[in-house]
Order: sequence, then structure tokens, then C-alpha cells
Amino acid sequence: MIEVRFQLLKPDKVERVRAWMAELKRREGEVQATLAQERMRSEKAWLLHAPGGTLLAYAIEADDVDAAYAAARASQLPLDSEHSTVMREIDAGPLEVELIWDMVATWDTERP
Repeated sequence: MIEVRFQLLKPDKVERVRAWMAELKRREGEVQATLAQERMRSEKAWLLHAPGGTLLAYAIEADDVDAAYAAARASQLPLDSEHSTVMREIDAGPLEVELIWDMVATWDTERP
């Protein structure tokens, strides 16, 4: 399953989130350990720049997204604690997101 979350950034925190993502690239070994612990297959993040501000779009892929988030919350890995701290620091508050299309292919479930 793929899940995408959207987060409005505080205007002065755009460079902070960009720097944090660069830090994650440098700490790939720790990131891989986190992904394994959470049973996540992939993560992607984008900055979306709009007249009203900058959004962070964050996508994850896992068989069980809820279990992945639960594992992240329970994690004792320093990287997970740092990541949570940064995500709280950059958050500019609630953002209303409206899902207007969601379709799952059925052809793949018909394989023997």
C-alpha cells in the first residue's frame, strides 16, 4: 500500500526540511535500518511551492502502513526520534486534503 501525507511548512522552515532530507541521504545505513524495522519498502518526499506557502508531500510504501507507523512510534533508533522532532518543528498546522480519486487495480489479484 502507498500512503501520501501532506504537511504545510512554516515559512522559515523550508531550508530546515531540505537540510534534514540531505542529512538522511548521508545517513543511508541508519535509514535502511529504520525502513527494515518498519517493514517499509520506500519513502519519497517532495516540496510543493505554491503562492500560499510550501507543502511537504511525503509518500511511503508498505504492506501495512498502520504497522509501519506503529513501529516508527515505538522505535528506539536515534534517527527515528530525530525525524519526529524535525517533522514537528517544521509543521505549520493542519492542512485540509481532499482525496478525490482512489482506484485499486483488480487484474493483479486474479493471478494464480
